[in-house]
Amino acid sequence: MKKIIAVILVLVGASLAIPQQAQRNASFDKLNVRNTATFTGTLAAKNINNTRYADQFAGATADVQIAACLAAVGTGTCDATGYAGTTQSISATVTVNARQTLLFSPSTFFQPGAAATNLFIFEPNSIIRGFSLDCTNFPAWSGIAFQNDTAQHYVQTDGHTEISNIRFNNSCVAATGTALKLTSSSSGFGIAFLNIHDWRVTLAGDGIFMTATTGGFVNGNHFVNMAFTGNTRGWHITGAGAAIRGNVCAPCTYEQLPSGTNAVLIDGGAAAGVTGNQWLGPIYDTVTPINITNTAAARNTFIGAFDGAYADNASGLNNFWNFDQSAASGFLSLNGTIRPSAGGNSDLGTTTFPYGNLLLGTANGQYTQFNPLASAGGKLVTIPDWSVGASIFQNYPFVSTLSSQYTNSTTGFTNVAGGNTIQFAVLANRNYTATCHLYYQAAATGGLNIEFTGPAAPTAVRYGLLLPVTTGTAPISSEADAYATSLGAVVGTAATNFDATVSFSLVNGANAGMVNLLAKSSAAVQLQIQSGSYCQMQ
Repeated sequence: MKKIIAVILVLVGASLAIPQQAQRNASFDKLNVRNTATFTGTLAAKNINNTRYADQFAGATADVQIAACLAAVGTGTCDATGYAGTTQSISATVTVNARQTLLFSPSTFFQPGAAATNLFIFEPNSIIRGFSLDCTNFPAWSGIAFQNDTAQHYVQTDGHTEISNIRFNNSCVAATGTALKLTSSSSGFGIAFLNIHDWRVTLAGDGIFMTATTGGFVNGNHFVNMAFTGNTRGWHITGAGAAIRGNVCAPCTYEQLPSGTNAVLIDGGAAAGVTGNQWLGPIYDTVTPINITNTAAARNTFIGAFDGAYADNASGLNNFWNFDQSAASGFLSLNGTIRPSAGGNSDLGTTTFPYGNLLLGTANGQYTQFNPLASAGGKLVTIPDWSVGASIFQNYPFVSTLSSQYTNSTTGFTNVAGGNTIQFAVLANRNYTATCHLYYQAAATGGLNIEFTGPAAPTAVRYGLLLPVTTGTAPISSEADAYATSLGAVVGTAATNFDATVSFSLVNGANAGMVNLLAKSSAAVQLQIQSGSYCQMQ
């Protein structure tokens, strides 16, 4: 009887081991393991559930294999971690489609196939994780590593687009490419709410470049735990007339060495739309850590410890808070108002920790400094309510004092000046007063004569002179109702100091300008106004 030997392999509660097959490969269309299986060699799978493995697809370069993997997976995961600790080539741009996840191992380095190869286009709701770039074969690589599809809309309330755990190693230090480029050209192809995190970029080009034109927008994207080394620009925003708003880089770190320039550059001429973007993190070894040349960029905020001096636009519309680690002190520079949560409910500073000097001024370098003396005890200045019975516009009083003697031996008026000039600026349609004490003497036949000059067409101007001329007699009083009206008299007692009192009042008209006090002698003999003479104006 002919014997038929049938071999049936049933794996039930058993261990599958093929130690004798070390030199052979087994292929299965379908392998069901119902309990435990042990393999002594390598198990290479092309597809497990809905995860495909890129290294198992045919192709001379990794981009061909990855593209085939993504095409096969549809919506699912293409796992490229199987390349392990090898160096692979990307010779053509790979597109990661919506609802696809592309995974890499940090032990695998990928090199561009040419000096200007662009590596990846990511679609909305795609995920890329773990990619590492090596530029050894093209140190001056000038391509784009990751860029959006400019014909797609990246704003979904329930979507998730992510590029994370990305590394550009030190071989890319001279490369002029762009790590991430975000471009929007219409409102239908906007970019918002991308999740970009955990990047380490060593690159001579742009770390992140953002621009928007013709109604497009790049808004509200989050860049988290980003480190840029040697980038010409870590964050580069080019305004082109459309919105680039509310993007946040936090925490972000920038190191200028070896060949960088700015952690942040905002350019684009006078194009509007670049507002409300935020950088939070340190900037090291820079001359100009933040450079804003776009004259319309406004309300962008930068917080961190910055080496060097930032350069805001000419309008000074942006906010800076520098905890400068290399200078004696940092600074807070705000374009806006420091205000409490409710009016009148809090103080700026405390009695234990008050602020130091207060400087108030204008953009042209004119400023006033409030400098309290270091002495015991608090000082309280109460501002009265002068809105009843007086103009709401009140001028802060100040004193101009001669620090050296004024002399005039002619009968022509000259400015009263000695170290300081007694004059003050007046604004249009404002009211001013002044009181002066002029300590003077004159030679025989001489005497003190004064006048004021000021802007044309005042509503009203008046000044008076209470002038002692002889020892032991009452002073002479006189008054003028117009500029350039001389008041004065010949001295009766020569070469003797007297205290002449001058009063002045101005209701100014539509012309701003300078009010000047002038003096002359009554004869061609010397008139002296001594140092210490002064006028108090307000």
